[in-house]
Amino acid sequence: MNGRILIEDLRVRAIAGVYPHERKFPRTLLLTIELELDLRNAARKDELDSTLDYDWLCRRIRRQVRGARRLTLEAVAGDVLEICLENPIVHAASVRVDKPGAVAGSQTVAVELEVRRDED
Repeated sequence: MNGRILIEDLRVRAIAGVYPHERKFPRTLLLTIELELDLRNAARKDELDSTLDYDWLCRRIRRQVRGARRLTLEAVAGDVLEICLENPIVHAASVRVDKPGAVAGSQTVAVELEVRRDED
């Protein structure tokens, strides 16, 4: 039984950008994460050990993104994907990183990356 865990608009204050003004102060990035995994045991057992602890995952992601000071959103998304795949029960993951207000006249700029275990 494949299933999905979705984390929408995880807010992280971080440095991400190439221009000097973007390197001075953290700004809010929004992360949307979709994980594909086998949830059979979790559905039957109703135990945290049978699934992915998404609270722990979000803390781990926030810590990484805050400290990385990346130049590109692509690199931020790549970091998040690596963290998601650290857990062997995750078969596939996709990440969208939004940077609201990055370009004048637009609400947001976003990058999406995805990976399947058989592709890495």
